[in-house]
Amino acid sequence: MARLILLAAVLLSIAGPAAAEKIKISVAATNANFAQYFAAEDKGYFAAEGLDVTIVQLGGGTATPALIAGDLAYSGSPSSAMSAILRGAALKSILVGQSKPIYELWSFDPAVKRFDDLKGKSVALAARGGTDELALRMVLKQRNLPPDFLLPVLVGSLSNVVAALISGQQQNGIVTRTEKGLLAREGLLGRGRMIVNFHDEIVLQTGGLVTTAREIAEHRDRAKRVLRAVWKGTLYLMTQRDGVTALLRQRDPSLKDDILIPDVEGGMADVQRDGAMSMDAAARELAARAELNGIAPDKVPSPERVFDFSVIREVIAEIEASGWKPAP
Repeated sequence: MARLILLAAVLLSIAGPAAAEKIKISVAATNANFAQYFAAEDKGYFAAEGLDVTIVQLGGGTATPALIAGDLAYSGSPSSAMSAILRGAALKSILVGQSKPIYELWSFDPAVKRFDDLKGKSVALAARGGTDELALRMVLKQRNLPPDFLLPVLVGSLSNVVAALISGQQQNGIVTRTEKGLLAREGLLGRGRMIVNFHDEIVLQTGGLVTTAREIAEHRDRAKRVLRAVWKGTLYLMTQRDGVTALLRQRDPSLKDDILIPDVEGGMADVQRDGAMSMDAAARELAARAELNGIAPDKVPSPERVFDFSVIREVIAEIEASGWKPAP
């Protein structure tokens, strides 16, 4: 018997540790909204969970089909995934990273001093069905105004919104912190005014993690390990300003401090502290997305079928009980 135990020990030592599971997770950009994933990779949180994670940069319009096809295990583009879920895709949102939209509506039209002055005027947006258009729809609904109160002009990207505002082709547009920084570089902000700060008006999932319903059903332990690593990265984002700044600068050396530092500080402030959102807020978001996508109200799934926060709640409780804190 002793010989058998010794032989088993020798064989285990020869085999070495189990190979890490290889998975892919997408992020849409290199900015503070995705810093928790970069921290989880660079600080070894994924590796500690037995995961060999490849982070790929994909826009939501590419990431969601890749997730459905199995080319990705998890997507950091929940906004795009929500539209797919409304059309029947078997996906689940399992983490809310941010629920305060970082969009602002700016006007450089001297006649526009408040929201009501936008009636009948054009507003530059990135693309049809994007989070910026959804946020605008939600604000209109909250103010009891019809969708055609103003005229959305789709210019293709946020950078194109900036270009249109700088050139004067458009006088009103929706931008994020990054684009606002670019407008400031051009000395434009002093000639305009912020009409809406979406951050303060609506609740909308703008960051987080989405996976397939099958992943949760068949690989719940792996989902838990992914979320544990990501939540540790989230705690790093919440507390390590200089470290997060260095992570982002390392990944994109072109980022300059006048844009990078406000982005990091805003990202730290905007993190969803419990990784979830209320079902009431989720229902309002789904209703707005359905309206935007031309889906009948009676075809909208309940929030409980779309969002599953059971795993992240377990993870947060366990991390808090352990007293774990991120090191600088």
